[in-house]
Amino acid sequence: MKTRILIIGATGSLGTQLLEIVSRYSDEFTIVGMTAHKNAEKLLELADQFEVPKIFLNTRRLDDLRAVSSPLEFFSDNLDQVFVLDHGLESYHFVLESLVRQKRVCVANKELMVVHGQDIMYLAKEQQASVIPLDSEHNALFQAIQGEHPASVKRVILTASGGPFRDKSYKELKNVTIEEVLKHPTWKMGAKTTVDSATLVNKGFEVIEAMNLFDLRQDQIEIRLHPESIIHAIVEFTDGTSKMIAYPPDMRSSLGYALFFPQRAPENLVSEPSFFDYDQPLHLEKIEEGRFPCLDFILKTASQKPECLKQLVENDERIVNDFLNHEIEFHDILEGLKENIL
Repeated sequence: MKTRILIIGATGSLGTQLLEIVSRYSDEFTIVGMTAHKNAEKLLELADQFEVPKIFLNTRRLDDLRAVSSPLEFFSDNLDQVFVLDHGLESYHFVLESLVRQKRVCVANKELMVVHGQDIMYLAKEQQASVIPLDSEHNALFQAIQGEHPASVKRVILTASGGPFRDKSYKELKNVTIEEVLKHPTWKMGAKTTVDSATLVNKGFEVIEAMNLFDLRQDQIEIRLHPESIIHAIVEFTDGTSKMIAYPPDMRSSLGYALFFPQRAPENLVSEPSFFDYDQPLHLEKIEEGRFPCLDFILKTASQKPECLKQLVENDERIVNDFLNHEIEFHDILEGLKENIL
């Protein structure tokens, strides 16, 4: 029997990559439902292409026989896996309902796991349901700790590419353009994620996400600059042994891992060479405080004002949108993050 999949946020870059894998293995997977925030045209196009029986658009009711009035209607059909690829907090209650029904939830939504990650993981444990993270760093951590006792994890390293400005000081970035910010050297991502990568806001959120996913303290997590984006996470255990998870900077690796779990994909899903074919030096550089002030502020908020994390997520959503609409400059992002928190 085919694995039945629901995709929350199907029209973004992650949805496109997931559907590419599904189309390659159409004898193993089928899409039983998909949602989008506002891109109705692409949602309908994908629903036609993959013969999806049910669809939902967040912003308005679609005039289409396949449209449902609520995402909860997806549960009237049998489904096995829910891929949460959207942004923001709209899918929170649907994720909880998925876990109550013991569906495997594969989540790439940083904001959701930052604000509600503790509740989600508590419910998953209570319901004996699986949550598989899709962010490359958390997916790597998930892989590294399989078969290990949680108490044996001493500390972890999350790697950061450093974005397009990793070799520049913060002062040098005062007049950078949107085009420069969106020119990421190793990853192909959506616009908001790429901006968050340039400020390292994404890495601050990923620290919080790792704390929630794996029940870690903040002082157990280090961030290292790794421009090559080949190593995604390292786990050190209490006996001094470390595990490293490495694969090309392509989200199809973690998407494929989640699709086929607990097995592995039968082939390399990306076109880039594997780690064994990589013959250049690899770097793991500590980040000095002050080099990425947005990152510093997020980590400080997480440790001193965790009750403000929802406000922080909302601030980031708004301020990045303002930047992409040419309403503010790059240096204004930091002040926007601090609004209603300091």
